[in-house]
Amino acid sequence: MITSKFTKTLTKVTTPLLCAFLISCGGGGDGSDAQGGDLVLEEPRVNDTPYENVCTTDELPEYTGESEFTLGTITASYYSEVDDFVIAQGTNGTDPDIVPEFVFQESVDKVWMSYAYSSFHGIDANQIYAVWEGTIEVTSDTGNILASIATGRSDVALYVDGELVKRLKDCSRDVPLELAKGQHSFKLELHNHYHVVDTYLSFTDKVVHSFEEVRIALSENSTNEEEVVYVYATSSTNVDGKITVSVPESDKDLVVILNSEDPVSWEILNPHNSTIKAVVYTSNQRASTLDYAGTKYMLIGMINDPVPAGVIVREMTGKNIKYAAETSNVSEIIITSSDLPSVELQLGEQVVLVNNLQALSLETPVADSIVNGQIIATYMPLIFDTRITKVKWSTWSNIVIESCGSFCERRIPQDFNLVIYSGDTYPQHFVYTEAVTVSPEHQYSTEGGNIYNAETELVNTIDLDAGNYWISMQYILKEEGVFYKSVLEADGNNLGGAFSLDGGVNWNSTSAGLSPTQSIGTSIFIEGYIDQR
Repeated sequence: MITSKFTKTLTKVTTPLLCAFLISCGGGGDGSDAQGGDLVLEEPRVNDTPYENVCTTDELPEYTGESEFTLGTITASYYSEVDDFVIAQGTNGTDPDIVPEFVFQESVDKVWMSYAYSSFHGIDANQIYAVWEGTIEVTSDTGNILASIATGRSDVALYVDGELVKRLKDCSRDVPLELAKGQHSFKLELHNHYHVVDTYLSFTDKVVHSFEEVRIALSENSTNEEEVVYVYATSSTNVDGKITVSVPESDKDLVVILNSEDPVSWEILNPHNSTIKAVVYTSNQRASTLDYAGTKYMLIGMINDPVPAGVIVREMTGKNIKYAAETSNVSEIIITSSDLPSVELQLGEQVVLVNNLQALSLETPVADSIVNGQIIATYMPLIFDTRITKVKWSTWSNIVIESCGSFCERRIPQDFNLVIYSGDTYPQHFVYTEAVTVSPEHQYSTEGGNIYNAETELVNTIDLDAGNYWISMQYILKEEGVFYKSVLEADGNNLGGAFSLDGGVNWNSTSAGLSPTQSIGTSIFIEGYIDQR
């Protein structure tokens, strides 16, 4: 045991009071105008007739995908209306004093608008009024169709055959329609009130699958040789919401997963004629569409935080992501064989697995942990499957610090073996070892030596299944008379520790009379990734 000697000096710092005086300039008027009368400014405002029953939610039937219908040509008319007197507010179309000014008209194949500021034909997004009018031709006996409307800060109204079906204000909804065989008209009106326009309407009878349904379907048709392609985009930069995705070249079957925050009109391109086994697409609303003739499944709800996408994809497909592209607002995504997923995508952010670094102490217990000598291992229980990436530990040495000027010390590289064992009550089975070279950083001085922190980011991947483990940092002697010893716990937490005198064959508790899992461990800090499922 080494006694740490240090002097604690209290330095009192006096901070002078800083006062700031704000002085108004430009005269001593009392707020009246130059003629002496009170100046009254009347703010312009919208005089709308408020609508009731906006944003109601309808109960949705089960859709079977058997309705047969087509959309005819859609005429889109765009206007500008000056109603952005208050941020995120504007007319719903009932203010008689706000008269829309016609800008232009075009034919489109879908009701879809996404742009910011005035990038769309010079119409300010805060002031755009858009009207889409088209037809739905139902060729089956009945058309059980879902109208999915997604929008932002806006007033929206949907009409079918001249009748108001749904009115929305700053909300998105799915609207069930039951249409008879024949032709029907529809109209969607949009009054946007924000600097961004995000409004979509899709008509579909598509079946929305549950996560479990998709998992079972993919499992039943799996050869266990498929590769997973994962794509994430916030939204599309195209006004019509389209994002084209080019899949990579592969000699194995591909399962493609498309994930977006806003609704997206996805289109799959296959320039290398790879075999696509299935496509899964998902977003927060049903308005997303997919132009793909093969097997496809739609999910509602993004594959996203707090659980990492890679973990959810692995649970869905039984496989890790092979190729990945993550981006924000785009129109085109080209994935190549070099587009590999990040560790964060697969496993999420790094977390602290063990935090047992010891603070400055009057008494610093240390012990040998040396290759071919006595070794010490610290208990490391893992609740989840884990990938270890960083280890930091405290070590005591008898070497003298070499100064190289003010605020500088010369760090001498030192070699250690990192060794991991498994075992419930003591280290039992060897699992992994890696040699690491570190440059210890001085922390404080003790009688006869110094305390250092050593830190290493591991070169190799250490993946451990959930279970009980032990980690040992073992110094590799390089110079006679120079020692780096392990610093033991001094705070009474008893993380768990064991020592061996014969290279790890037989183990004993570091605390007499206590189980190794309740004994004192070493001063150590470990980071890594965990599989939360």
